[in-house]
Formats: sequence, C-alpha cells, structure tokens
Amino acid sequence: MITIDSDDAELAALVQRLAELVAAAGGYLDARLRIVIARGDLSVRSDAADGELLVRLPRACLLPIDEVDLALNDDRLQIESLPASMGEVQRDMLECMIAIYNRGAKIASYREELPWLAFADAPELLELLHRGRAQAPKPSRLFELARTGALDTLALEGFMGSRILDYRDAAGAGAMVMMPFIDFFNHHVRAAPFARDGEALTVTAAHPLAGSDECFVRYNALDALDAYLNYGFVDTSAGFVRSVPVRIDLPDVGVIDIQARVAQRRKQLAAGLTDLGALLPRAQRAEDGSLSVSQLVIPGAAPELFHRAVGALVAQFVPAIGPSELRAAVDTVVAEVMTANRAYYGHLDEEAGRLAATPARDRLRQLVEVQSAKLAAIGEGFAREWSWSRAKPAFPYNYGQGLTWS
Repeated sequence: MITIDSDDAELAALVQRLAELVAAAGGYLDARLRIVIARGDLSVRSDAADGELLVRLPRACLLPIDEVDLALNDDRLQIESLPASMGEVQRDMLECMIAIYNRGAKIASYREELPWLAFADAPELLELLHRGRAQAPKPSRLFELARTGALDTLALEGFMGSRILDYRDAAGAGAMVMMPFIDFFNHHVRAAPFARDGEALTVTAAHPLAGSDECFVRYNALDALDAYLNYGFVDTSAGFVRSVPVRIDLPDVGVIDIQARVAQRRKQLAAGLTDLGALLPRAQRAEDGSLSVSQLVIPGAAPELFHRAVGALVAQFVPAIGPSELRAAVDTVVAEVMTANRAYYGHLDEEAGRLAATPARDRLRQLVEVQSAKLAAIGEGFAREWSWSRAKPAFPYNYGQGLTWS
C-alpha cells in the first residue's frame, strides 16, 4: 500500500480513497510510492530505481471528460452532469479527483499562478506575453478568454486543460482523459514521459534532482515560457529556449517565418540529418512564398547542431544554394533569432518593472531571468565553441544532392 504524508487529514483520506478505487479498477500503484501533501500541493516520492514501474493505469482508470459537464462555484469545481456511459467506479474516481482539487483550493491558486488570470487587468502585458507564442493554440485560446474578460471560463477551461491527456486507443479513437495519480507528478524536462503499455498509461521512476527522492514526469518538451504560459510555473530544468516568432528576410533566399508551435517533423529524416532530431521543425512554403517554420529550438550546449538545423531550413527553401551563400544565410538567421529573443525578454522585463510587487510579478521576473540567462549562456557558447572552420563533419553538406528531407 502506498504511503501518504500530509498536513491535511481530509486530503489524505481522499488520496487513500482514490488509491483504493484505482486498485478496484485494475490499476497498479507501486507500494514504494509516497504521496506528499503540503498546503494543498501534491508531489510523488519513491526510492525505486530510475526506470522501475510506479503507476500503471488501464483504460478503466482513465477518466473520459469530453461529456462531463463541469462548472465553477466560488472557485470550487462542481460536477453538473455525467454521461450515462461512465461506470460507477469511474464516477467515484472522478468525484474523488474533483474533491482533491477543491480541498487543495486549486482554482484559487491557479488564478494567482497563471499569467492570463494574474495579469487580466494588464492588457498590454497580456498582448506581449501572447506575442511570444502567438501561433500556439492553447496560449492563444487562453489569451482570447482573458482579453474578452471571460475569466471564469478561462479558469475552468485552463485548469482542466492542464490536467488531461488526449488519449488514443489502438483503433485511433480519441478521448480527453484525466489520469489519477499520474496527475500528481510534477514536470521535469529530464524525466521520462508518459508511456503506453497496450491500452494502459504508465509512469516509471525518474529522479532528475540530485539528492531528492521526488519523482517527475515530462509533460512535453517545454521551455520556461511554454510552461509559464500553459501551466503557470517557470520551468528552470529545460536546457534550451524555444524562439519567439520572428520573420527574417534573407537576400536572394526569401522570407523565413519562424513560429512558436511545439511541432517536430514526423517524416523520416534523410541520412546526415538524423542526429538533429527535435531541432528540425515542420516547414512548408506558405501562400505568400515564404517558408513557414513551426518552431526553432535554440539548444543550450550544441552550437554546431543549431547551425546545421538552420542550414537545413535554408537549404530546403533553396536547394541549389551555394556553400558561401548558405553560410551567410545561416549567420543572418542565427543573429536575428538571438537578437529578437533578447529583445523580447528585455521588453518583458520593462513591463514587469511597472507592476506592483506581488508573487505573480516575481514569477514573471523569474521567467525573464531564466530565459535571459540561458540566452546569454548560449550566445557565449556560440562565440567560444562555434566556427565554420571547426565544424565536424565539414559544413555545409550538399543538401541539394541527396540530403534533403524526405
């Protein structure tokens, strides 16, 4: 049986009840799990070795909420109606999860943490925050709700959206589901993501923090701004910065429109590009003739990979480009991307300086400090470690002959 360390007896009883319901539905919770509850926040601890199974939730433990009608009443979640297809154990698990959120005052905390709610009375700041992820669906949706004053809808939709997973079964049918106990794991970029075991979701032990027995899961490949805008916390664990949107006009090449959506290429990469992995975004020619790029990840410790990824983008745009022209284009893109990102966080810093001292203001300043420090370190690394003459293997590749993306 799992262990629960709590400063709130009622919350502890709810978590214990949830564990019993998960077991009744065929789920697995490792006996070494320790759920720590402090001031309404839950975290997961375990002395299991990294990679050992901690949680396995079969389909019966995943709670579909597409047809669940929820409402807010004085910052308490309220179930208005449930679908007839939901079984008794699933209903009990859902009610238990909602009771845990309410006992922990999660909606009230969410209003203080999520910038779209915390700064709802600062429209210029919200505009600036949105500009950093203007094409990303979730931040854009949350921004629109904040802009129009639909704050209760924003609190309900945003909070529940941060607790669910788009689950697809073997036939490809999808449903948005809540995940008992998996929900309690905090995010860390160096932890393992959720995994599938047939129709079940699993989490294995991962201890990315030295000297700590807290176990984490990786929600997605988030940088600090992604985590801040989507969840309301500043992720200091990411070793990269996802660029803000920037549109770059390259002479004799064309316009590259870099967006900020979390989307990597799905097609198989050609030989010579496979090591670039997640650095290669999706890219396609837009109606105006520009090259639309889903995102550009600026890695913290890999200047050569970054320059090669940018080179691949340029070469996809103009496959016959010559080596010297390609190098010049890459240098221009890298310089303009770094300049645009430094300017963006500098502007955020100015806006933060106009705010009254609150925890929300401090969190915004933390975001600026984290991203600015990473950009400074990345720039120093480029200056110290990168040169065309030292690139191994020889750069650029002849992308136009056999190394284009497939």
